[in-house]
Amino acid sequence: MSDAHKYNFVCEHVEEASQMTKEFLLTVYSKGNGNPNELSLYDTKSKRLFLKRGVYDQDGAFRLEDLFIGAEVTVCARKMKIVSFADKPTEALFQKNSAQVYTVISGAATTQLATLFLAAYEMGFTIKRVKTLADAGEMAVHLELVGQGLDVWQEAIEQVSDGTAIRTELGGPTSEKVFARKESSATFEGCSLCIIRPHAVREGKAGAVISAVMEAALQISALQSFVLLKSQAENFYEAGR
Repeated sequence: MSDAHKYNFVCEHVEEASQMTKEFLLTVYSKGNGNPNELSLYDTKSKRLFLKRGVYDQDGAFRLEDLFIGAEVTVCARKMKIVSFADKPTEALFQKNSAQVYTVISGAATTQLATLFLAAYEMGFTIKRVKTLADAGEMAVHLELVGQGLDVWQEAIEQVSDGTAIRTELGGPTSEKVFARKESSATFEGCSLCIIRPHAVREGKAGAVISAVMEAALQISALQSFVLLKSQAENFYEAGR
């Protein structure tokens, strides 16, 4: 079919029971004009079609801006990690807007967290992951964004902050080590849990939620992003009812 733009990605899926990693070719068909994106999956090892072309939005809308190296997407309750672009045209289109920027926000700059999240959204950045750690006894926010690159993000920071206590660099080995750490800045004393749901993050409302929390004179002791399957999320919400 030639009624849509086609983009190809190499993905990996880890099966829960066997913990075996399987490789798939993910093809995304974009018609634009508000039409939902379609996709298909091809099993590269067995060389057969695994999932025929269609709209699979049971786990949320499938957006082009969520497709970048290292992204985790859910297809029919299967968590897929994008590990590479499968062809040059796809790489040429997505690479320019998928630079990964690592930012550390500490000290007085943590009070500007809501403003920084809002600035990231307005400049077209996607939140890849976020985590707080207690560095030298003080909470620091480790944030990884995907977007137009380091220069654009630094420009956004300068528009809303003096840059004090904010360090930026391209994502890489340093950020991978940070997000692999198991500890957190959470104290688990005299606290409550606030969940910012996926649709709110996609719509750029994470900053507004954080702002509301701070304006209510509440202190954020820890912040972390998670990627869950739909069934896992449903179980998590059920436990909190």
